[in-house]
Amino acid sequence: MEFGYWWDVILYLHSNIKPPCIAMKHFLLPVLIIILFASCKSNTKKTTQDSLKTPSVMGPSSKIMAEFKYIINGQWIKSDYIAEIVRSKSPLKAWPKAFDITEIFINVDSIRGDSLNISVNYTYHEGGSFILKFHKGQFPNSITVYQEGGNIDNKQFEIGFNISNRDTSLLLYTYGQNKKLIRTDKFSRLKANKETTKNGSTEASYYWINKLTIGGGYEMIDTSDIRSKVEFKNNGEVTGLEQFKTYSLAIDFTTPPNDIDLIYFGLPNNNSKPFIYQFKKDTLCIYDTRYDKDSVQLLIEKLKYKMVKQKLY
Repeated sequence: MEFGYWWDVILYLHSNIKPPCIAMKHFLLPVLIIILFASCKSNTKKTTQDSLKTPSVMGPSSKIMAEFKYIINGQWIKSDYIAEIVRSKSPLKAWPKAFDITEIFINVDSIRGDSLNISVNYTYHEGGSFILKFHKGQFPNSITVYQEGGNIDNKQFEIGFNISNRDTSLLLYTYGQNKKLIRTDKFSRLKANKETTKNGSTEASYYWINKLTIGGGYEMIDTSDIRSKVEFKNNGEVTGLEQFKTYSLAIDFTTPPNDIDLIYFGLPNNNSKPFIYQFKKDTLCIYDTRYDKDSVQLLIEKLKYKMVKQKLY
């Protein structure tokens, strides 16, 4: 029974029991008060249980967020660019495939409300940022994206995904005026490991570009036909090559020298020395360089190192 019923009973007994029944009155009142408090406790417990059984209602943004966030999380590189890296082993030849956005960095731990700031990389020359909104886009698998400071050149963007044979791709849709789709760019996820994450997200780019181009073990043959072992590690370290301990490949060709594939070897004094490199099938040729008379472009000089990649790698 409800609280109100027992309270009415107590008030009635207190007001209407006459002196001959005083003893009964003193007996019944405490008993009824105990029943009253038991009833209150029972109702409270029932209310709590009922509230726990009530299902929570998710808004549209929450549903979209739950569907998207773990699929799109990670570091993504343009698929056409990385495919050309694999084919040519040349960042210079792959560079035209890098336009406009080369990489997208998405960290869902930074979601605030229905929004997420994401970072982008433009052809390895400069960075930028977008605001991702977990709002439904024009495709069933897309959500809206805005450039900070407003969309440029009346362009609008959406991010989506495609899953095929357990392989997930990120899709960047670009729209022009009247929301007309003008291009779709596909991105592949860069796999993370201890080497790629220890110094920040950009390490993953260099790690995989190194791995897919020059990384591995080689047998070097000098002019006297003396053979030695050289290894280019994916993390940018090199062993067996004179005094050099580190290397770095040029991947930004926005400014000169921008017409040759360059490798920079680190010197003990923290400076670096540029060389030109070329692959001829499995043979890696590294050439000395010198600047032109304007000290702008690097010119190829004599062959410095010649080495053959080992099949083990």
